[in-house]
Amino acid sequence: MAKKASKAISKTKRQAIVVLGMHRSGTSAFSGVLSLLGCDGPGHPMAASAANPKGFFESQEIYKLHGKIFTSADSSWSDWRPLNETWFNSAHAKQYQQRAIDTLTQEFADSRLFVFKDPRVCRLVPFWLDTLKAMGSNPLFLHIHRNPLDVVSSLMKHHDLTTDHCLLLWLRHVLDAERFTRGMPRHFVSYARFLDNWARDSARLQEGLGISLPRQSNRVTAEVNEFLEGALRHFDTPPEKVLEDSNMSEWIRSSYAIMERWAIDGESPEDYAALDRTRHAFDQAAPAMSMIASNRDSTRLKLRQIETAGSDLRKQVTDLESLVSTEKANAAAARAEAEALSDTLAKARMEHDAHIAALEVEISDTKEVAQSQRTAANDLRDALEQQQLLLRERVAERDSIEVNLSRLKGELADTGKKLAETDAHRIQKQEAVRQLAEAPHTIKQERLAQTDLKSDLEKARAEAQRNADQLSESAKELLASQQRVIPRDADLQKRFQELATMTRLVQELEDRIEAERQHRERVEYDNLALQASHSWRLTAPIRKITRLLRRT
Repeated sequence: MAKKASKAISKTKRQAIVVLGMHRSGTSAFSGVLSLLGCDGPGHPMAASAANPKGFFESQEIYKLHGKIFTSADSSWSDWRPLNETWFNSAHAKQYQQRAIDTLTQEFADSRLFVFKDPRVCRLVPFWLDTLKAMGSNPLFLHIHRNPLDVVSSLMKHHDLTTDHCLLLWLRHVLDAERFTRGMPRHFVSYARFLDNWARDSARLQEGLGISLPRQSNRVTAEVNEFLEGALRHFDTPPEKVLEDSNMSEWIRSSYAIMERWAIDGESPEDYAALDRTRHAFDQAAPAMSMIASNRDSTRLKLRQIETAGSDLRKQVTDLESLVSTEKANAAAARAEAEALSDTLAKARMEHDAHIAALEVEISDTKEVAQSQRTAANDLRDALEQQQLLLRERVAERDSIEVNLSRLKGELADTGKKLAETDAHRIQKQEAVRQLAEAPHTIKQERLAQTDLKSDLEKARAEAQRNADQLSESAKELLASQQRVIPRDADLQKRFQELATMTRLVQELEDRIEAERQHRERVEYDNLALQASHSWRLTAPIRKITRLLRRT
């Protein structure tokens, strides 16, 4: 824009740089650079995505508000027809204007320099112009355009749109944004030239809009260069591909040529008439073109449905072929498995029969051994009972001997006591004799007493000898009884041990017989289960053929 226009810009408390441009035209990139250069962004920015990994730099809340506004005006972001101008004067527009003021205040608070970007604003310039002025902000418009063929390529990558549809969208956004901001502070930029030299376009922007961006330093330059790396330029079609293509719409070529000139030389009022003619013709043709586009879209939808149905049918055929192939492979595998199973079954049956025969022989032998062991065990039990009876007799005999021995010990104790009494009596007699010797007149009497004493002593000694002899005989008899009992006890102990060993052997044999019986039952059960199984039924024809072959 000329310097004269920039000088006319009045200084206000708040300045809003409104970035205008078609979707996928570089509005996000330029808004990101403005943010790095010091402009405030929205409080609730849209999150980056695969479609825009660097970020969108637009408000999520305003994005939602635009969806409601377009619904209210019976339109959408992808509608290339002109928005009904009566909507801007409707009650709905006034209602949404208050919401817009509240949303802008929420997103940018009291910022005096902020960047406001959303491609949908191109078709709603009158609405947002009134809104910004109502909240005391001076709108400064930055128009950025991109080669329409690059826009088409980028849009079709992320949205299901045709080439013609994308070109019409590009034309609508460019023409409406230019028409409704005419005569206001604005600046035009080419996305391709901006990527080639952003510093140049940044300086021209500040001069054209009469503003000063606060963050400008070597560090900021490095940040911007890193932000505008090659990943942002996925498509780079030369302008000549549009301007020199006679098959391209004249509306597109003419409008694109004017935008390119303005980005280089500045805005020229001489081009207004051409832009107005194009926009007027575009608006006049919109109803007819809309019908054609609608019919084409309907045909395209039906074609897509047919293609989808065809694709589904092809997939079903492929799935069926795959299923048939799989079933054939499964059948072949089943046949091979059946043959292998038949061989395994025959081998298993032979081994089973041989094992059963061996088990029957072993069981027969085991039964004979078990019967023999049972007979031996019964004999041992009889012998044990006899030995137990004999042991009880010996125990009774030993108890009797112990009783007699206890009695003899008592008698021996009594005899000892009597001997002690006799000795005491003898001592008394001797004392009497001594006294008699001391008294001569009593000698005769003492002699008689001594004679009686000797006689009593002899009797006592004889009685003691008899008791001692009797006790000795009892002791000898008791010792002999003990000598007889000890070997019998040892023999009984030995027989008890032999009996325990034989009992254990009998139990082991009975356990083996029971284990063999259970094993035979399991083998017979497995054989019955095998004959009842699916594999047995499956191989029945094979076994039948095998039997027929054996007969022949």
